[in-house]
Amino acid sequence: MSLELRASLRTAQKNTDGAKVLFERAFGEEKALGYREPPIYIRPVSETEGAAMMAAGNWADAKAAYQRALLERPQSGLVLFGLAMVHEQSGDIEAAAKEYKNFLSAWKDADSTLPQLGHARTYLAGHLAAN
Repeated sequence: MSLELRASLRTAQKNTDGAKVLFERAFGEEKALGYREPPIYIRPVSETEGAAMMAAGNWADAKAAYQRALLERPQSGLVLFGLAMVHEQSGDIEAAAKEYKNFLSAWKDADSTLPQLGHARTYLAGHLAAN
C-alpha cells in the first residue's frame, strides 16, 4: 500500500515516470501476496494506476493499466468503467461506446441507481443517437 500511495503522490506531482516505476513495484508486491479468498488486497494496484494516469491526462498509460487489471479480473465492472472513461476523456467515441456497452453487460444485475450505470447509459444515449 505504501508503494501505491507514493506512486499516486508522484502522479499528483506530475512525475508520471516515477509513478509508473512505483506502480510496477506495487503490482509485483500485490502478486507476491498470492491468491486468497477473500483477497488480502481488495483493489488491484492496476486500477489505482489507471485512475492516477487518467487524472494526469496520460491516456495511453491509463488504458494500459486498466487492460492489465482486466487480465487479473476479467469482466470487472469497475475496470471496464475505468477503461470506458479513458476512451471518453481522450475523445475516442467508438471505443468509449464499446466499453460502456461491455460495462453495462457486466453490471446488468447491479443496482440500477448507481451513478456509473447512469453515466454509461447517458453517454450511450447521446452518442449512439448522434450516429
